[in-house]
Amino acid sequence: MILQTYEELCKKVSDESFEITEEIKIKFVEDMKKIDKDQHENIYFLIKKYYYDDVTDTILSETLPYAGKKLKKSMRFDFDKLPSNLQQILITYIDEK
Repeated sequence: MILQTYEELCKKVSDESFEITEEIKIKFVEDMKKIDKDQHENIYFLIKKYYYDDVTDTILSETLPYAGKKLKKSMRFDFDKLPSNLQQILITYIDEK
């Protein structure tokens, strides 16, 4: 199900690209605080899937992509270090939830 969602989000983002303002980033961070564990896992899946699709010509690493950090019970990513298209995918995903 999330794989199909990923493909739909990629298409939607490529069709409807938008500028990510500071206000949009702040809203995204606030929305992330409100989602449940399953949704957080889906976000991580979207990040990993985008990373694997993006680096097909590079050796994949066991570390978290895009300078992510593993915490005791979760992972943390610096939104600004994510590629623009991935930022749009994540924002769109959260907005649709």
